[in-house]
Amino acid sequence: PATAASAIAVAPEGLVFVSSAAPQSVIVAATGPKPTPWQASATTTDGKSWLSVSPTTGTASTLTPSQSSVSVNPAGLAAGAYYGSVSYAGPAALLRTVNVTLIVPALVNAAGVCTATQVVAAPSSLLSNFSVQTLRPASLAVQLFDDCGTAISSGQVGASFSNGDSPVALALVNPATGLYAASWVPRQPAAQTQVTYTASAPGLAVASVRLIGSVLPGNSPLIVPRSVLHLFNPQTGGLNAPGTIVQIYGQGLASSTASATAVPLAKTLGDSSVSIGGIQAPLFFVSQTQINAQVPFELIAGRQYEVIVNRNGALTVPELLQLTDAAPGLASLPGGLLLAQHANGTLVSASAPAKAGESLIAYAVGLGKTTPAVETGAGAPSDTLANAAIPPSMTINGIAALVQFAGLSPGLVGLYQINFEVPLSTPSGDLPVVLTQGANSSNTALLTVRN
Repeated sequence: PATAASAIAVAPEGLVFVSSAAPQSVIVAATGPKPTPWQASATTTDGKSWLSVSPTTGTASTLTPSQSSVSVNPAGLAAGAYYGSVSYAGPAALLRTVNVTLIVPALVNAAGVCTATQVVAAPSSLLSNFSVQTLRPASLAVQLFDDCGTAISSGQVGASFSNGDSPVALALVNPATGLYAASWVPRQPAAQTQVTYTASAPGLAVASVRLIGSVLPGNSPLIVPRSVLHLFNPQTGGLNAPGTIVQIYGQGLASSTASATAVPLAKTLGDSSVSIGGIQAPLFFVSQTQINAQVPFELIAGRQYEVIVNRNGALTVPELLQLTDAAPGLASLPGGLLLAQHANGTLVSASAPAKAGESLIAYAVGLGKTTPAVETGAGAPSDTLANAAIPPSMTINGIAALVQFAGLSPGLVGLYQINFEVPLSTPSGDLPVVLTQGANSSNTALLTVRN
């Protein structure tokens, strides 16, 4: 809004100098359209005056950013790594502080070669006195050098957090510049949080750098990592197929609980929607911690897609979903009994067991695309049955059962039914049932048979 106070923004968030390198520029912008005054000052952790910034004042706006020049003077400094910062302050109280790392190489030997002895870690993202919000991703980036000023591409970098969040490993993203990066999604708010980067490389002394800032309570939604799960065969990291009903677990996924009330399914319930591979997914159910949705039939097996929850305009960090052509999962009751029906519609149970030679109906999710195709979110047709494009096989106690029909259950969304015959040679007992399509098998459910 035009009446909102303008704040300062800076880029880049980290600078690295090797010895008496040329000055580098920092762009200063503001979050408002009106010219916003700013002031800059340079400080060093050792108290020496090797770091400077010019000019120390200026004005900036979103349309007309300004520029400052950061310089170093290593004269009189011993070989080693030096750390400092340049802070930019605007009308708002919050400072924007750029991390500065200076490397003064060790003296070369008689052959004119510098011998490296230690790692130098230079933070290049996440400002000093940073301020981030819970459940919103923050960028972590560090450049690794040795104390001769050579970029390191064979190192390891980890970040730990004093607010109790789990450590994060940074991955090499640019070997030429020694840049390692990762995303951090803060989960625990803390008025003061210390981020500690620990970096190592073969044959060199370990480096450790600390940044201090704050983690503020946020209200963005979050998908718990690896928690987009098959409805009937929920395995962490398991495969799913186009058309599968999946359950998505997280925090703040919806403002209230809501369920679908009509077919075709709506793609928004309350203030929540789900995008899978860029396609809006039909929704069965939403709550603060869980959403049930259908993977679009339009997506292609063998590929990875991003799952993103949108709650009233706030987006989750994308979660990856790997698709296969078929990922069968059998519906089962608490205790593991197969959800199966007799021909008259009653459930198979201990008091109403199945018999050898009897025809039954079971239910499944994840059998993939059908012939003919059915629109995502639509009820399956009853006039022309939608058969599974990859016919499944079924075994009961290891014995092949005759599958009479396998396809979408008429009138329902994403739910398949399996009409099958219990083999005549089936013994009595609670017997394991498995459904298989191609190389993929379902969960094991138990069928009660009494002859």
